[in-house]
Amino acid sequence: MDKVTSRLYCWGMKVKTMIRLMIVEDEKATAADLKQMVEGLCSDMEVCSVCYDGETALKDIQQVCPDVIFLDVELPGLRGIEVAQALQEMEKIPLIVFVTAYVDFAVQAFSVNALDYMVKPVSKRCLARVLLKIKKRMQQIKSSRVGKESDSYLRKLTINKGDRLEIIDCQDIRLIYGKNRQVFIMTKDDEVCRVKITLQEFEERLAGTSFFRCHRNYIVNVDEIKQITTWFKQRYLLILKGKKNLEIPVGRAYVNNLRQHVEF
Repeated sequence: MDKVTSRLYCWGMKVKTMIRLMIVEDEKATAADLKQMVEGLCSDMEVCSVCYDGETALKDIQQVCPDVIFLDVELPGLRGIEVAQALQEMEKIPLIVFVTAYVDFAVQAFSVNALDYMVKPVSKRCLARVLLKIKKRMQQIKSSRVGKESDSYLRKLTINKGDRLEIIDCQDIRLIYGKNRQVFIMTKDDEVCRVKITLQEFEERLAGTSFFRCHRNYIVNVDEIKQITTWFKQRYLLILKGKKNLEIPVGRAYVNNLRQHVEF
């Protein structure tokens, strides 16, 4: 283990929150190699999506809400720079790391506020350096929010019911989930409503409450868990209260989130 990889490992021991990474790369073999290296170097980084073109990436970003994007420069259709420019219009802009075959790409990269760039073929040492930089930046972002979170807790939600808006107390929500690029809530009365808030926004604004993310597509209210069952390969299913006895999978990357809320 070299010094950079060692520093990355030690930093990972400090940062328990999962960092969500999207890989946008048209070469499937390169994308697979990057994913494998990231997962080998970082236990606290989840590759939440892999896209092979810019248009698909822009659509997927709205659903998976990554913290970081590894963005290839030469993509079919929209080029990487164009995707990065489009991201500047978002309320929450993910950190951008370009992946390029061009050594002299720095000026273009930083013109769209990219965190860094990596030159292909990406070495493990280069990737470890970039991952360490990402973790430090994420820690800075997290620290800047300290003291502000309690003011941003989401306590009530309005649901459009035709000619009226119905107010729902968030503690009356059993489940929040994403499906077909839309977000829905299920109340304790088994009522399902579509909402305009993203899963990422829910996760941030419900931090420190009884809600936690257990899967890329699910946020659950811990008070609404009736049973935890063991699934294959040491994975878990949450059985929720209610008439439907919903079974919600716990993603491998989210087991620690579950253990922070339920001791078992």
